[in-house]
Amino acid sequence: MIIKEVKLSSGFLFIKETLNIITNEGKINLEEKFDSKLVQELNIKLKDFEINSAEDFTKLKEKLKDLDNEKYLIIEKAIINNIKNFWSFFDPTITQVPRPMCVVYEKEKGIKKFIVFSLNANNFDAVITSCRKVTDFLKKKDISKLKDEDILMLIKEGIDKEHELVNFELRIGVVLDNFENGNYIYNGYELDENKQFEFVSKLIEKYSVVYVENPFNETNLEVYKKLNNKFKSICLICLNSKINEYSEGINKKCFNTLIAKYLNISSFKTEALFFKDQGLNTIVEQNPDIIDVVVGLGIPLIKIEDDKNVYQISRKIKNISDEIVKFKSKK
Repeated sequence: MIIKEVKLSSGFLFIKETLNIITNEGKINLEEKFDSKLVQELNIKLKDFEINSAEDFTKLKEKLKDLDNEKYLIIEKAIINNIKNFWSFFDPTITQVPRPMCVVYEKEKGIKKFIVFSLNANNFDAVITSCRKVTDFLKKKDISKLKDEDILMLIKEGIDKEHELVNFELRIGVVLDNFENGNYIYNGYELDENKQFEFVSKLIEKYSVVYVENPFNETNLEVYKKLNNKFKSICLICLNSKINEYSEGINKKCFNTLIAKYLNISSFKTEALFFKDQGLNTIVEQNPDIIDVVVGLGIPLIKIEDDKNVYQISRKIKNISDEIVKFKSKK
């Protein structure tokens, strides 16, 4: 793709002006508001700019480094949505698409989110359907006053019913993230760090939990390291940071799984490939706008918190799966 011109279209009566990016492959229309001075600057910077690989987005970010991130993402999104088989910019040999991790129940204290996912399914929508059935199963039960361990047993019961119908395995994960004022808060009681470690270990050993996110205060990486050393071969020990970069924890081997944060294609690609080089499992949170990037970088899991974006994500995954088949057949 070669950008030939960036300009504002002429508004007529009640039709507002739109931003147009003219390329050698056609016109890209953006309805978001850009003032004329900014559009002139964009035209100067982007005229004759070529986008033929993922690396070109690093150059694009550099060219538009003075543009605020919100507007930059609008332009970036518009461009990638108009590139055919964009996933192939990252890895044209890719053969698999990610699998969903679905939150099937959440609450305010203790284990805050219960997750169901599959590590061996080859059908994205089939896993979504199974997770919804587990959610529906839970809704039929009065679980608001149950202990966390009893909720896990109910989820396992719902999963066992699904296993009778599907040809893939469903697994259980949890998000704790329950550190407050020096302790870990549960409904009616609190745990200190040692007791929290014992409880999380029990979840993995007794209830076969294979994904644990934010089990401890993220400023105490040593306890993460202790848990990772004990269970890294059978459980995804994940930090989803709110305040820190991951570099210190990576160097100390404190976890085997991380949530990659999306700011733009350039930084996301750098981060995801760095995680991969370090032998870490990578998860991305739901965002329909970046599915091509997620597929192309070989990120295996997408965490889905609610149904808001499920349809868009599922449709994109299906379309990309079809594109991969067609792409391979032409080789």
